[in-house]
Amino acid sequence: MVNIEQLHKIIERGEKLQRLMNNPDFKELILEGYLDEYANNLVHGLVTTRQPEMRKMLDDELMGISAFNYYLQMSQGEYERALDARDNMDSEEETE
Repeated sequence: MVNIEQLHKIIERGEKLQRLMNNPDFKELILEGYLDEYANNLVHGLVTTRQPEMRKMLDDELMGISAFNYYLQMSQGEYERALDARDNMDSEEETE
């Protein structure tokens, strides 16, 4: 169970994430450039490279990108759940 202080912290962090996601520079450099284009280039390199050391390096880079993307998605989900919890708390207070 999350207390109200933790809920506010999650919401504040989620609002920061929303600002980043709406920032044109972040979209271009990170969402499009890193998470999409760069990742696709790594996958292409992984498919075309036969050297085990190079394949390992490319695989490690892809794992890092995947972990970062997962963090963004989990943060977004946590933010949405926190907003729902806050709304439910507000509704409960109104009915009391």
